[in-house]
Amino acid sequence: MTFHPCQVLYIVLLVAVPVSESLITEGPLPLPLKECYERHYSKPLSQVVGKTLCWMCEAPVLRKTEGVVKQLLPAQKAYIDGLYNSVENHHRGKRQAPRCLRKEYRRLTDDERSAFHQAVNALKYDTSVTPNRYDAIASLHTGTASLVAHGGPLFPSWHRIYLLMFERALQEKVPGVCLPYIDNTIESEVDVNEISHLFSEDFAGTANGVVTSGPFANWTTPVGPLTRNVGNQAVPMSKLQLDGIMSRNSMEEINEPSENAEFSLEFNHGAFHIFIGGHMENLDRASFDPLFFLHHCYIDKVWQLFREKLRSIGVDPNIYPEMSNTPSLQIANALLGFGNVTASESYSDIFELYDYEPAPECSQINPSCGSTKYLQCNTDTWRCVPVDPNTVTGPINPGPVSPGPINPGPVSPGPVNPGPINHGQNCSKRDKKRFIRSPKSCQNTFCIDSKCDINQWIYIPVKIITTRPPEFKGSLSFPVKNGHVETGEDIYGLSAYTNVNQYVKPRLVEPKGYGNCEDTQGIGQIFISSQGINYEGYYSESSIVDQRLATSMSIAYMAVKNMGRTGKTTALLRAFDQCGRICHTACKVPGSNPAKYRPCSGVVNITPDLPKQYGTSYGEALLDVWGYRNDRECPTFDTDDFFISFYCDYKDRLPWVKELPKPVPPPAPLPIVTQGCQVSPGCTVDIACENKRCKKYGARFPCMDDCSQYALCVYGQFRSRSCPRGMIYSSTRNTCVIGTCSNTKVIGGRDQMFSMFNTPILG
Repeated sequence: MTFHPCQVLYIVLLVAVPVSESLITEGPLPLPLKECYERHYSKPLSQVVGKTLCWMCEAPVLRKTEGVVKQLLPAQKAYIDGLYNSVENHHRGKRQAPRCLRKEYRRLTDDERSAFHQAVNALKYDTSVTPNRYDAIASLHTGTASLVAHGGPLFPSWHRIYLLMFERALQEKVPGVCLPYIDNTIESEVDVNEISHLFSEDFAGTANGVVTSGPFANWTTPVGPLTRNVGNQAVPMSKLQLDGIMSRNSMEEINEPSENAEFSLEFNHGAFHIFIGGHMENLDRASFDPLFFLHHCYIDKVWQLFREKLRSIGVDPNIYPEMSNTPSLQIANALLGFGNVTASESYSDIFELYDYEPAPECSQINPSCGSTKYLQCNTDTWRCVPVDPNTVTGPINPGPVSPGPINPGPVSPGPVNPGPINHGQNCSKRDKKRFIRSPKSCQNTFCIDSKCDINQWIYIPVKIITTRPPEFKGSLSFPVKNGHVETGEDIYGLSAYTNVNQYVKPRLVEPKGYGNCEDTQGIGQIFISSQGINYEGYYSESSIVDQRLATSMSIAYMAVKNMGRTGKTTALLRAFDQCGRICHTACKVPGSNPAKYRPCSGVVNITPDLPKQYGTSYGEALLDVWGYRNDRECPTFDTDDFFISFYCDYKDRLPWVKELPKPVPPPAPLPIVTQGCQVSPGCTVDIACENKRCKKYGARFPCMDDCSQYALCVYGQFRSRSCPRGMIYSSTRNTCVIGTCSNTKVIGGRDQMFSMFNTPILG
């Protein structure tokens, strides 16, 4: 069988080794993950970012689900119920409380910011609720409960109520405190190698590694010490992406399951999670970083702006959107887990219990951004951008200057930081000169099933094969011919090497990146990760690659759960470049010698059977690959220990599922009645219509041809909709209910279907 060069990786062994089957074997994609990939397969990666697309599928699907759902302890349940009751009493007018004015984090006064930090820490160190009040609230965003909150139209409203409960908890500690928001579009203006005041001692603290500075320094969480890996693979939502969301005219267009991910609020919100990294990159851990609440406060602000836009065009934002493929846990009468609130009720404006201060802006008339201390105006774009604390000498907003020179002693020729520093007045466009991108490290918590210990992990070696990325502009390595330097050519360019170009072809369409895909003078970085399937654990690492070469190879060591002497580890392995672009996965063909590789899912099963192809530590795994006899001889390179390889070639489609054939419309059903409206080839409703036109927005009618389908009136046009798998449409309940078409009797009901969400739960 012949494989395409972009799908198969051949490694020729220099020394013959015995043929043996690997203890690492390929596993299939979990069905829910496969189905999610298939839904997104048609989305070209030139329009959406591959890393976020995968995160949308993998984050909610890959979690430990075989265990028993853990109920809240009585004290925890009483505390959570009390927070929701406080929200409920407020919107019903039973609790007199001033409306909060939520501000951008950098627009808070020093006193307001200090009070907010004080309230968060007061929750963290209040152990009257196990383990503490902050972690009890954060735990609501884990396990099965977070499945209710993601992947469907409940995403914005579930988080809105969640934020209100957290804000009430803060106010119990420090009255008058309001939750601030972090404007993603401002933070997206920061260049790759810069950092804003968001990660300074006065704000969120440490950006990369274990958080040891700032108000949340040295926090421990149920899943290890609080960590971040800021800027490794993402930048937050840009102004262009925000404008795309705001250009839509219905809730269906901005919610999941979305036909256009670029306009999806939930899809675009994921970039900030990945941008922060560490705890924030994993759905079950994200809420243990306080930045989670500030980020979702901004997402709620965007949703509020969108609701106001709908009102302005005559659309009621309180109507819960009816969408095809809505998850069964998020249909209109599903319970959120907060009191008895249903999905449809959560869209009500009764939960608009606060106001938002407008995002900081600047113009020729007002170039100050409302804060000369932490934000400045880019007078080329008239956009507010963060001040980089690393480029500022002395206080940003200086008060009285103490006597004497700030930096006494001899002055070196020429200013170190020439020119005046303008804050909020005449900030010019940032210098876009080529730079060498500093490789970024990854800090892990080493937590498996809530136990954090590096001895629980083993290391497997992986190969990373990359082709030169589209943005690479040349190595500045010029050939010399007849004594003359040919500056118009590059010795690493492909144009002169047709025998190479036939395999490594430049991509005509560059897949979308995160903005940190600028020319980096040949230094690239690939980020790899493992996520447990039969255990709860996440690990990330990176490898440096030489982008000057048409094709290059590097090695990394991936950590997964130590299966012990008799167990088995099943994990999903993934790789992305620094732009968030997807790398394909290839697994070793069992018994092949020389080693051959074929495309695979990236799911691996690891057992303790021989031959041992892992190390109990990084050092042991390294010595398995590199055979050292002594320190004076060149080590041998044993390729037989590589089971999986990543191939980064910038293709424009998801690699792990095949393109699905277009569905063939079923034959037209025999007419049941002489009158009716044929909405689609498989759906006819018992009502007269002309060209599928309807009058009442949101009206629904059962399809006479198929009891699992119904017709929905959307802006004067009937559209056919299907109930989730295992459900039928009930004309009496006017919604999808559990049942089958062979037995249309309703099985169960709302109380039975959603009883597991009557109380908050811990995953």
